[in-house]
Amino acid sequence: PPVPLLDAQGRATAVLVTGASSGIGLSAALHLQRQGLHIFAGFRKDADRERLSELGLDPIQLDVTSTSDIANAVARIKGSGLSLVALVNNAGLTTKRPLETVAMASVRRILDVNVFASLELTQQMLPLLRSTARKIVGKSQQRGARIVFIGSVSGIVSLKLNGVYSMSKYALESMADTFRRELATTGIGVSMVNPGYINTNFRKRGAASIQAETLSDRDQALYGADFEKLSRKIARRPTFAAPCCDGTDTAIADAILSPRPRTRYYPAVAMPHVPAWAVAPVLRLFSVVPFTEPVVD
Repeated sequence: PPVPLLDAQGRATAVLVTGASSGIGLSAALHLQRQGLHIFAGFRKDADRERLSELGLDPIQLDVTSTSDIANAVARIKGSGLSLVALVNNAGLTTKRPLETVAMASVRRILDVNVFASLELTQQMLPLLRSTARKIVGKSQQRGARIVFIGSVSGIVSLKLNGVYSMSKYALESMADTFRRELATTGIGVSMVNPGYINTNFRKRGAASIQAETLSDRDQALYGADFEKLSRKIARRPTFAAPCCDGTDTAIADAILSPRPRTRYYPAVAMPHVPAWAVAPVLRLFSVVPFTEPVVD
């Protein structure tokens, strides 16, 4: 069923976007706002509250790893009286370390933010989404609702020094597939948006994590050549990565507003001048046909 832009009282319906203080999340929040939706913009740092308000968004304190923040967000949205029509799970972390040397505290933190928090937040928001999807407009038209997970092409291919991030995005692929099938009869659609390379602060933070002064002696001794190669690749990336964030804005909006949203979207590029949507099917094919995997390696 389609997602309504207005509720029965003529008020704008609502979308919650996590990690909405910058990058893909902020751009998507503003884009969805321009479509006429009321946007609850999740943020962590107090300094972002006023800025988000000035942009016309409805800021909501939300550290996605905090059960109390999630409960407060549910209460806040429920208390607003607005119909929640979509949840965009965008908040995420990354690191660039080999699996052999990466600190387990870093692994746990990334999986906590990228995977466990997405599951807990979705669980807690589902009663509101179900309530929206159950409502009937007029005599027969059912209202729809949507869940969108922001994944990555790293969720379909694992590259050196990117293993922990890929692990988390592979997990989101399974989570989205399972939710989509379990919710298939409820009127709630579930989509993955898997960007390729986009010039955002998120990418810059990943680049900062591999500066020489941040690496341990063991990292340097065992994987120094790989870090140098990745540094050169990241330095070239701004010349071909997609600008933030028209592609993801369009994909996220379609996943929410289209009566037939795709299960997966691949905006931006996966390599210089090659769109991610063109590369994704090839990578997926190689991953299920064993004798082709050495080609990717």
